[in-house]
Amino acid sequence: MVYGSLDGERIEWLSVYRRPPVFEGIPGGRGVIVNGASGAGKSVLLQAIRQLSAAPWVVFDEPVLGAVDDGYLIWREQADVLHRGFLEGIAALARTGNLIGIAAAGHAQTMFETAFSGIPMTFVGLHCDLETLRKREHSRPGRWGGLAESSVGVHEGWRYDLEFDTRRNTTDDIALSVLRTLNEPHPH
Repeated sequence: MVYGSLDGERIEWLSVYRRPPVFEGIPGGRGVIVNGASGAGKSVLLQAIRQLSAAPWVVFDEPVLGAVDDGYLIWREQADVLHRGFLEGIAALARTGNLIGIAAAGHAQTMFETAFSGIPMTFVGLHCDLETLRKREHSRPGRWGGLAESSVGVHEGWRYDLEFDTRRNTTDDIALSVLRTLNEPHPH
């Protein structure tokens, strides 16, 4: 049980947590890489996989950890070693027996294949028409205009194990399909 108090005398909020079952890992680890244009539903899908699975998933909405000058995140070619390093770190987490989910965030599939060599990976492509992507973009705070349109070519050069149209499939249905493909137990 965790509680918070502003004055040290009255409880302002209370959270109750259940101890989860022991997770001993998955031999060799597993990874799910989700690719799609901005607004296609990558982040929402990764959270649904995490929430619907009976096992703990480590989810990376973007394959970057820590803080670094934004210029190196925007212009990846200026620091290829940085991006390869982030992916190698995430791959090490998977190699110890963990379940990893990552949004591709514009990185090439070959970068993931290299970093996660030897780890069973499932590549998921999310598709959505441009009009819907634009509508989603406008409803998201903190997004600059044109991001969805500029990312529609994100599928070029990718091969997928699973592909979904996020306008025609619910996020939970897609997440459950991914978990079934992995033979991953889930509570539903």
